[in-house]
Amino acid sequence: MGKILILVDNSNVFISGKEVYDDETVRFSYSAFERICAGEDDIIEKHLAGSVPPSSDAFWRKMENAGYHVHTYERQSAGYGRTKEKGVDMILGLRGVLAIYRLKPDRVVLLSGDCDFMPLAKLRDDIKEEGSTFTLDVWSFEDSLSSELSKVADRTFYIDDYEDKLIYFQSADGHTESFTEYADRIEKEKAEAEARMRA
Repeated sequence: MGKILILVDNSNVFISGKEVYDDETVRFSYSAFERICAGEDDIIEKHLAGSVPPSSDAFWRKMENAGYHVHTYERQSAGYGRTKEKGVDMILGLRGVLAIYRLKPDRVVLLSGDCDFMPLAKLRDDIKEEGSTFTLDVWSFEDSLSSELSKVADRTFYIDDYEDKLIYFQSADGHTESFTEYADRIEKEKAEAEARMRA
């Protein structure tokens, strides 16, 4: 049984999901993700980083209760009433490097398509010369996966290929739909709209 370290860039997953499905209610099932990516291997540590809109406080607590080391940053002003994320990739990468040296995992599973994480591949290659290395698995939505990161990963997995297991939708009132239920509803609404146009 191998040892797995999981590193999650929550902002990358959340923003990419909204763009892919054009829906603010899209959510990602981290529990299903862990089962799929781990298989028979043992998850020895999990880190998750993201920026902190106030409405996400419950989410961070939920992830901590699920065993994640959570690293959050307040979004910074970008002028003109806009904000931007600052420091998330750096802290997740740093925590990942420290955990790799401390735990010596067989696999590092990175949930992000951001090219800022390419130094993890450089570390993998460097420690290979010391006789100890790991496999770098990258999970991302296909459209948001950096081509540079894809080239240096040992394996890449597209969330799109597992959307029926990993993606669900949750409205503000707490109502949830599985991906299949969501897709069926959208298809039905589309058919009804087309029928009204023909009438």
